[in-house]
Amino acid sequence: MQMDAALSSVDDEDRAFKALGHRDRRAILRLIADDDEVAVGTLVDETELDQPIVSQHLRVLRDAGLVGVRVEGNRRLYSVQFARIGELRRFLDQFWNEKLAALKSVAEDPAQGRNR
Repeated sequence: MQMDAALSSVDDEDRAFKALGHRDRRAILRLIADDDEVAVGTLVDETELDQPIVSQHLRVLRDAGLVGVRVEGNRRLYSVQFARIGELRRFLDQFWNEKLAALKSVAEDPAQGRNR
């Protein structure tokens, strides 16, 4: 059971990192992060991408949990899910912190670095 949860977490991380792997999706995410909520039309204007392409990228970002959507009348307003971004950062920080600890130990004892 615990392994299933771990695999599910890995799948979620994979989905999020794959979503962030496309430059247009990163640009869209940055534009949304600059405001509280952004309409699809605004994203189309800002990115100069066709509306169906923007909508497709938004669907990938939404499926990865990176953006949320709120319907207001006939508009869809997108916002960044900062809690999800924080989860990804914590995931990456664990590797960064390990490397910093290793660098610190080498800096404090240069002979240790030569023995590796």
